[in-house]
Amino acid sequence: MLRGRILDTQNAVLNAYPDHDLAAVGDWMLLAAIEALIDDHEYLANYHLAWFAAISRLGAV
Repeated sequence: MLRGRILDTQNAVLNAYPDHDLAAVGDWMLLAAIEALIDDHEYLANYHLAWFAAISRLGAV
């Protein structure tokens, strides 16, 4: 279920590029971080959380 939601969000963002919604990108990054933690990839979770933090600073999330 999680991976399906990630794929749906990823496809929506990429298909909308360059007019993508930054909040959707934030959702994608958070979901990807959760997936990385489930898969025991802490470094990858940190990467996705860093992108989420950067997007959040723009006020988009």
